[in-house]
Amino acid sequence: SRSGRKFAFGQHVENMICSKRLVYFGEHHEQPEVVQIQLKLLETLVNHINSLETKACVRVFLEYFSLEQQSLLDKFMQEKDMEIAELQKQYKESGDEGFALEKYSAFLEFARSETEKVRLIAAFVPRRFASELVSEGEEVAHKKLSEIDESLAQYVKNHYIEGSEDHYNLFESLISGRKLTGCSDDAKNPSDKFRKIFPAQVFKDSVMAGVIAKHLNDSKSSDDKFLNSFLI
Repeated sequence: SRSGRKFAFGQHVENMICSKRLVYFGEHHEQPEVVQIQLKLLETLVNHINSLETKACVRVFLEYFSLEQQSLLDKFMQEKDMEIAELQKQYKESGDEGFALEKYSAFLEFARSETEKVRLIAAFVPRRFASELVSEGEEVAHKKLSEIDESLAQYVKNHYIEGSEDHYNLFESLISGRKLTGCSDDAKNPSDKFRKIFPAQVFKDSVMAGVIAKHLNDSKSSDDKFLNSFLI
């Protein structure tokens, strides 16, 4: 918190978190208070798994690492002496996602300290895919995804759902700041300003959903399939 006091969940909230297999966390990027809550959430899930003496783990799906950077994440988890500054350097060299990783240092360092219980997953398509999809079309984006991960690309294509008007309404409001509640015309009618880039957002969301689904399916073969947790 801004006061400097350590954040803590109440017991009821901890019990609720630990009873769920998937936990979705919508963040304001790079905000210290938000990262502190994320860290506490991860600690809670890891402590729960440790208390059960199970081989299960928490798989954390990260938006700020692209699919092409999984090897970099794995390297960070394995090399205990790699500093966040070096991770940031290699992160910048290997992609254009553009996040300030030092803002997530406490979260990343804790994950690395629990390598047997935490697995970090690079879950987003490379940022360049968005502009390429807008300029070259959806088929091109699917083709380029297959060059990274063919099975993932096939899964995404087989389960692809076009964006709805409700989805666009929310998407537009997040960019424009338009309120979704109230009686004004603005609350009811999104502008068309962002319709051209909307398919790129749908594609990015679909790919991340595919990554999550792939890991969910993989975990079904685990002896601890009901104990694995997924933090997204």
